Amino acid sequence: GLVRSGQLDYVGSSNSMALDVMKAQEAARNRNFMGLVSEQARYDLLGRLAELEMIPTVRDQGMGLTIFSPLVRGLLGVNVLEPIERPMSDQAKRQLERCRPQLTQFSELCRDLGEKEANVALAWTLSCDAVASVIIGPTSVGDLTELMRAVEIALSAETMERLDEIFPGPK
Repeated sequence: GLVRSGQLDYVGSSNSMALDVMKAQEAARNRNFMGLVSEQARYDLLGRLAELEMIPTVRDQGMGLTIFSPLVRGLLGVNVLEPIERPMSDQAKRQLERCRPQLTQFSELCRDLGEKEANVALAWTLSCDAVASVIIGPTSVGDLTELMRAVEIALSAETMERLDEIFPGPK
């Protein structure tokens, strides 16, 4: 319909299971269609389940991964070593307390690196070769300018290992 009529150039999926992406790709191939070019998914230091199936799937299918909320609604941008001045929902406060040990280690690592938490978290997400883009939600031009620093950060192998220790991936 929409692709054949020229109303859509590319099609992607969101929050799909890897099996469903593979079925969609097969159905597209059977119809001589291009198929999906991207999958939108969660992938961040606190949520790494995409490493199990989705990242291998998009690599295999030549797709790109678009990441939503890579800072977990700002949680990975908080310096927990200092008083938190920004307003937080009750849910965010509970998650912060649940993850405080990890976030404390993360803030300490970021201080050692001389970088802000949000930039290190984004740099980590962008270091995955399957990630084509991230969807961020800065609240000001200043915040956007600050977040752009993330694309300049090259995390060393030692830093990546330390991040894996703080935020272990799925087994």
